[in-house]
Amino acid sequence: MDKEPKRFDQMIKILLVVLFLWFLFNLFCRPAGSAESDLSFEWSQPREVYAAKLDRFLIVYFEKCSPRKLNNARKLASIVLDAAERHNVNPALIASIVSHESTWDYAAIGALGEVGLMQVNNKTLGQDPAEQLDAGIEMLKASYERCGSVIGAVSYYATGHTCKPYRGAELRIALAKKIEAL
Repeated sequence: MDKEPKRFDQMIKILLVVLFLWFLFNLFCRPAGSAESDLSFEWSQPREVYAAKLDRFLIVYFEKCSPRKLNNARKLASIVLDAAERHNVNPALIASIVSHESTWDYAAIGALGEVGLMQVNNKTLGQDPAEQLDAGIEMLKASYERCGSVIGAVSYYATGHTCKPYRGAELRIALAKKIEAL
């Protein structure tokens, strides 16, 4: 009779280990491309469409902030559109990265010295948002060429060392897809 509770306890422990391993697998080993399904890396819509989508996104994003922050972000959104068009990159993806990396603050400085809107590791970058975006987009394009997928490019851009998808990259792509859907 004493063997039944021990057996049950062992089964519970095994079940918990299996669930933990399943969680880890889904967190770190999700197949590439699962998050990006319909997200294009290249510029694919008229400028006016992207401008309207970014404006709607910023209104929601800065909903609880001061009107001054929203107005500053709108000016930066225009610069994001210019840079994305110049480099033929999806502005929704750039806006998503800017939102995650610097919350639309061109003067942001990261813990490891990353600077600007896209938090680029470049000590020579100044306070010019267009210059910051050009540097970040060039790095993102190089990551895309290296990895061959949007999720891989964003992962490599964010980590600097792997094309393997991770949760942070998936969140950035999910936000870009929400911007595209506006």
